[in-house]
Amino acid sequence: MPNVMINNNHCPIYTENLRTIGELIPKLKDEYLAKGQFLTQILIDDKTMSPGMDKSLMSFEINECKSINFKTQNKSTIAQETLDYLPDFIDSLTLDVRNCLALDSIEESSLYKVVEKLDIFIQLMTHIHQTLNVDSDSKLEIGFTIKELEVHLLFIVKAINSAYKKDDTIILEDLLEHELIDNLTQWKIQALPKIKKSNTL
Repeated sequence: MPNVMINNNHCPIYTENLRTIGELIPKLKDEYLAKGQFLTQILIDDKTMSPGMDKSLMSFEINECKSINFKTQNKSTIAQETLDYLPDFIDSLTLDVRNCLALDSIEESSLYKVVEKLDIFIQLMTHIHQTLNVDSDSKLEIGFTIKELEVHLLFIVKAINSAYKKDDTIILEDLLEHELIDNLTQWKIQALPKIKKSNTL
């Protein structure tokens, strides 16, 4: 039987009736993870795996492993790390927007990449809202509140989709080059630092 650990500490979980790591995870979550703790990584012998790799984990037989180390973090820590990561994510997204505009005509694949990343950004911000202290009505130096910046971003995403469906290249380019890049810049230089400051005092 393998040595099962949570954050390098031995876990006395009973694995006799379980065959795979995939079967072990729900039992571990039910019996040993505290409320607000999330599974972020699994170290199986010399392999590092993500909890989301369901098919791969179902094929890992428990009896063939020497050690299984489950790494966890609480919700607040994950949100703080997400907040630290977002400026780089915005830089990457802005670069994708500029690459999209650099083409002779906006290609569907390039635009899809931008919209997909925007969706991820919105999801990450939703997670931060649910976990950290975010004063949405707090005014930024640009005069907007965080809530207004969010509403504006959602409007831009909707307008991009509409312009693309209508094949309105002029409006689409304007939305990407001016509205979107400006909105993302304000998130990076004003909104995110303000949220971070209010959660590190």
